[in-house]
Amino acid sequence: MVRGLGKEVDQGERMVRKAVGSGGQDLGPAELIALQAGVYRYSEAVDLAAKLVDRASSGVKTVIQGQ
Repeated sequence: MVRGLGKEVDQGERMVRKAVGSGGQDLGPAELIALQAGVYRYSEAVDLAAKLVDRASSGVKTVIQGQ
């Protein structure tokens, strides 16, 4: 699961870099919708990664407090 999440984040970063580096090239409606969907997937993957890190750090904190 974590590996797949990492792949999704990497893919999203590549997509955003490509869009930003396109040099102001005009994009058609289909390309813009694809970009929007990709950015949405990327943001969801980043959000999930943040939640996983938060849960893991909470778990570590609980274990440390119990000692």
